[in-house]
Amino acid sequence: MKPILLGTAASEAIPAVFCECPVCSHVRKYNGKNVRTRSSFLEYRNL
Repeated sequence: MKPILLGTAASEAIPAVFCECPVCSHVRKYNGKNVRTRSSFLEYRNL
């Protein structure tokens, strides 16, 4: 097994829940939800 980190961000995504900062407000207005997702990794089982 070979794990590969795809991202190591904060625990909340962008836009953050109940956040009204300029970044989160802009994303809600123009890009929708889950523009920047949470931490994740990919697992290769055959390597």
